[in-house]
Amino acid sequence: MKKNFLIFLIFLFFGCTLPQADRFQPEDNKLPIDELLLHVNYVLKELKSQGFSVVIAKPEKNRINMAVKINGQEGRLLLDTGASFTSLSNRYLKRFQLSEYAYMEGRNPSIRTYLGGEINDSFPTKAEKFEIGNRVFHPWPFVVVHRARMKHGLLGVDFLHFTSSVIICRAGAVFLSPDGQPARNIGRELKKFGYTEIELLMSYGLGGIDIKRQMKGYDRLLISGVFVVPISFEGIEGMAMLDTGAPYTSIDKFLSKKTDKRMKYHPHVLFMDVKGKSARVSSICLTNLCVGDYCLEDRQYVAVIDHSSANEKRGLKAKSPLAGVIGFDILASNNAIIDFGNRRLYMQK
Repeated sequence: MKKNFLIFLIFLFFGCTLPQADRFQPEDNKLPIDELLLHVNYVLKELKSQGFSVVIAKPEKNRINMAVKINGQEGRLLLDTGASFTSLSNRYLKRFQLSEYAYMEGRNPSIRTYLGGEINDSFPTKAEKFEIGNRVFHPWPFVVVHRARMKHGLLGVDFLHFTSSVIICRAGAVFLSPDGQPARNIGRELKKFGYTEIELLMSYGLGGIDIKRQMKGYDRLLISGVFVVPISFEGIEGMAMLDTGAPYTSIDKFLSKKTDKRMKYHPHVLFMDVKGKSARVSSICLTNLCVGDYCLEDRQYVAVIDHSSANEKRGLKAKSPLAGVIGFDILASNNAIIDFGNRRLYMQK
């Protein structure tokens, strides 16, 4: 990959965190581990035959932290499909031997966070060498965020689109394309295993970037952004962001009030975004939550938070606000596989 590819940042979204754990998803999926491994092994064999490399990180506390090296220094990045750009905390600039770069025309990117916060003091930087698994990138750009509520940083969808990644959520496996070409043939076989295929929609309103991909003579403009999927529950329809960085699934408080379901308040639990903005949490038990054409088992416990501030700052139209976030809890318990190159989500009970 040549050094002079260009990246333009529009928005950046971060997943939420739960400082104190509170389990809203009561039961893990009962799919036998040997059957799950059968599916994982099929994908592994198929993608390896296509030249994909695989990086495996065991999920912990509904999160996947990927081991990486930045300019030769070890670090860990949270796998976050709710973040439209790969980012680092400014506390680790010296650790990773990084320098501050002026943003184009002197303007810093405005970063919109999960709960409607805004960060205006971020800036881009560039690692001369970025390693993940056996893949090495010369260079790779990052957005640096001041006072970020995260460890080293986030591995965002710019990287996942760039590498046409395939993610097996429950196994913590991320497959990286050798040349950016999408995976072939996995959808047909996964449907034979009983998976439901769901088309993913890229939301430019929720944050998108343009990437000039230049590697091995291959040069084209790659459009990148976070994914949203249609959801429905209790007769209500909307769009939800697909967010592996959010440990728990949530729906908008305004929409939850349209149901006849009783909400339970959790005074000791806060959702907190990367800016440090927090929201009190309630939970609700849904009996018919569907993601696309895939309907989950009855009695799905999800968090309820107020998305109104975030929707307003994102400039989303009132007729199509963000109805919620599909977090890692539901993705893992329903054996989700996310195919970035083909913009497909596969889920299985």
